[in-house]
Amino acid sequence: LAVYSSSGDRIAYVAGDGRTVAVISQDMSSFKLVDMGSGNAEVFNLTPGYLIGGITFSPDLRYMAVTKMDSWEVVLFDFTTHEELKTLTGFETAAPVFDAGFSEASQWLVWHARATIQLQDVESGSMGATFSHEDFVNDYAMTSNGSLLASSVANSIKLWDVASGSQVSSFEIGNYGTSISFSPDGSLLATTAGNDLQVWDVSSATLLVTL
Repeated sequence: LAVYSSSGDRIAYVAGDGRTVAVISQDMSSFKLVDMGSGNAEVFNLTPGYLIGGITFSPDLRYMAVTKMDSWEVVLFDFTTHEELKTLTGFETAAPVFDAGFSEASQWLVWHARATIQLQDVESGSMGATFSHEDFVNDYAMTSNGSLLASSVANSIKLWDVASGSQVSSFEIGNYGTSISFSPDGSLLATTAGNDLQVWDVSSATLLVTL
């Protein structure tokens, strides 16, 4: 294990290779990539000319997504060559955009604004289904194949079919949930519930264990 520490700057994301780290400067004007497996060597840095809201990597390590702070745009870079490839936009909402970037599925970029989540196809740029909620979305997660989306809202977890945009089921977790995650095969879902951690069976919507 290796851990990169930064004084003042923000560690935004660790790539799926377990070693590449994206670090955003304190004033959000620049970022760098650090290789934890090579003595914390700086492998790339850029001052792009706009404020940086966040950085995520696609799970298949093809892309790095850099979110602009002051506009609803995400700039895609090649993960290996660091070449700027294209800019994704098209998400529309009256609410401020909280975040945009990759989740667990490489084919989708996820836009999140308060009570709304919308997916965008990375390759074509076309916008996918919109998932609307009556309350703020605290966290979201996707299965690795991109077929299911889970959203944490107040005291419940909602499961959505990505293709149709319809809600599949809802888990009442009994307390405020702030973080959710699928198991790698998508069969289990872990969620915080207050001070507890719950693990649910996805297909039957059954609570398996509370830790």
